Amino acid sequence: MNDFDLSDLQAEVAYQLQKPLVRVQGIDFDRVEPTYKKGIKRMAPALAKNVLDAVAYEVSDDLIDALRPFIQKGNERQLANAFWNARVPHDNMWLCFNLRKYFDECKTGYFLSLELDGKEYPTGAMYLGVHIEKQDSNLLATNSKTKFPRFFHQYKFYTANKFPNESRPFIRHMPFTVITNAYTDEYNTEINVTDHKETNDLLRSMGLRMLLGKCGMNKLQHEPTTPDLKNLSKNLSVVPNSISSPSIIAMVDMVKNDTSDYLENITGALAPVIALISALNYDWVTKDPEPRPQGVRNITSRMQPRNSHFKVGISLPKEKAGRLIGKQPLRTRLFGNREHEVRGHWRVLRDEGGFERKRTWIAAHHRGDSKLGVVTKEYVLKKAQGAK
Repeated sequence: MNDFDLSDLQAEVAYQLQKPLVRVQGIDFDRVEPTYKKGIKRMAPALAKNVLDAVAYEVSDDLIDALRPFIQKGNERQLANAFWNARVPHDNMWLCFNLRKYFDECKTGYFLSLELDGKEYPTGAMYLGVHIEKQDSNLLATNSKTKFPRFFHQYKFYTANKFPNESRPFIRHMPFTVITNAYTDEYNTEINVTDHKETNDLLRSMGLRMLLGKCGMNKLQHEPTTPDLKNLSKNLSVVPNSISSPSIIAMVDMVKNDTSDYLENITGALAPVIALISALNYDWVTKDPEPRPQGVRNITSRMQPRNSHFKVGISLPKEKAGRLIGKQPLRTRLFGNREHEVRGHWRVLRDEGGFERKRTWIAAHHRGDSKLGVVTKEYVLKKAQGAK
C-alpha cells in the first residue's frame, strides 16, 4: 500500500479496530486488565463498523494552508467563539487532513525520529483522522457520583505515516479521547469524570492542551486564565479510549510516561478541527436555491430502488450570497426522494424586513423513503477560489 493517501485513512483505522489487540499501535495493552481485553475483542466489530459508517470529510491541503495563520494569530476570544459555533453536523462524523501540513511551521521538533520495534519512525505524523460521535453517558464508565451530562460528543484521534517498502501504513491510536457537552441541551452542566477536583482539573487541562497547544508549550497542565477559556473549559474533559484501560489513573500514567513525545507533538490538533467545523456551519453565506428545469427526475419511472454514493466538494469560506426569503426549488420528483441524511445546520428566522430574529440549530436527521433507495455522501473541504 505504498500509494496510501488521506482518503484511505478511515478504512485503515476500521481495519485495525477489527483486531485491536493485534493491529493497534499507540495503546499500551500491557496495562489493560485481561478481563477487559475480552470485552475489547467483543466490541471490536462494532467499533470498526462505526468508523466505516461515519460521514467522511476530507480536507484539502490548500485549505489547511489558508486556515493555519488564522488559527495561530487568533486570540482566545476568537477561539472560544469558533468553539461554540462548531456544533457537530452529524451524530457520526469522520474528519481527516494533512497534519504535517498544518504543523510544519509551528512544531520545531516535529520531525524527530522514534525507534519502535527496531525501526525508525518520524514522530511527526503525516495525516490525522478524527472520529466524532454523539455518545450516551449511560454507556460510559465514570468514577463520578455527581451529575454527568446525558449526551456528549467524543473526539477520537488517529495519526498515520506512510513509509517505503511497508505493506500497510503505520497508524497510532491516542490512548485518551476528548469529550464535550457544549453542543447538547446540557451545556450548562460541568463535566466531572471523577469526584476528585485535582483529577478533574488535570483531565480538563489535557483537553485544553488539545485545543490550545502552541509552539513551546511543554507543561502538562494549561490553566485557563480568561473568562472565555474558563467558561469553555467547564465543557471539556478527556476519558480513556474505548480500547484502552478504563482506568483514569492508568490513562494519565500512560500520558506522563510517553517517552516518544508523540502526544506532545499532536497537542493543538483539535484547533483546526474546531475551525473547520465552525466555518462549515457558517449560516449567512449560502447560495440561493435554483429551480430545477421542468421534467427533470432523479428517480426512474420504473420505481426500482437505487442506491448512490456521492463525493461532494464544499469550498470554505463559503461563497457570499444573499438569501432570498421563501424561495424554494421546484419539486419535480414525481416518485419522491430517496432516503438521505441531512447535515446539522443553523437556521436563521427573519422578520418581514429581513432582520435576524432567532437563530436555532437543526440537528442531523434522515429524510426520504428508503424503499426508493439510499443516498450516502462524503465531503471534500476545499479552499474557495480567491480566498486569502
